[in-house]
Amino acid sequence: MRRKIQTVVLNTLLIFSSAAGFARSSDFEHDAWERVLTQSVNERGEVDYASLKRSPADLETYAAALAKDSPDSSPGLFPNRDAELAYWINAYNASVVKGVIDHYPTRSVRDIKRAYGFFLRLHYRLGERSFTLRALETMIRRRYQDPRVHFALNCASRGCPRLPQQVFNGLTLDRVLDEKVREFIADPEKVRIIGNKVEVSSIFKWYEKDFVQAVRAKRHQPSAGFLDYITLYAKPELAASFSGKKIGFLDYDWKLNDQK
Repeated sequence: MRRKIQTVVLNTLLIFSSAAGFARSSDFEHDAWERVLTQSVNERGEVDYASLKRSPADLETYAAALAKDSPDSSPGLFPNRDAELAYWINAYNASVVKGVIDHYPTRSVRDIKRAYGFFLRLHYRLGERSFTLRALETMIRRRYQDPRVHFALNCASRGCPRLPQQVFNGLTLDRVLDEKVREFIADPEKVRIIGNKVEVSSIFKWYEKDFVQAVRAKRHQPSAGFLDYITLYAKPELAASFSGKKIGFLDYDWKLNDQK
């Protein structure tokens, strides 16, 4: 009888332990990056690069943590897919900020390493691998196949989605990614109606395939376009105004998202 009670207690503890593991966001700490965001990023997503360059301790601490562990090198730290994806999004955004700080002052990331060298030639250690920003973005797109990441990844430019003041977290990732898409589409600098034309961010042109695949999977529309994806998240009055309009793409604003 005593052994039976011990077995029941042990099984109960295992169940609670398993449930806690499922519910936890991650055993990887994003605290240092959270401090960078709350202290150096304003509500418009602009970064105080000058102050951050003078006091980079938290950014350096986070970069060292990213270099040590990732979902690939230390999978036990990441209990589920959302915890993994949150890591990669945070890692991308933090690497971008570090790349800017390492070359600050600058007017644009396109002035760093010429043209797109900022994305193609700077390398960052994440777990056991070295990534360029382009390689990291490509990995995220292919592995997770969630076009909402395009509204979470920030390239330190004013044409990008806003850099948030909080870290991405596995527990709330699905909801927050939806919010980031809606925020981007609701911004008249990213999606707007001018006369008989719908003008949208070039992000929708560059990654059109990702958006089309998402709509086809969700709505089973073989002839879907990126405008169909926008309507999934746009306010009803905006979505209704798309009908019969021509489509144009806005010039991408590569000016640095600097508070200065």
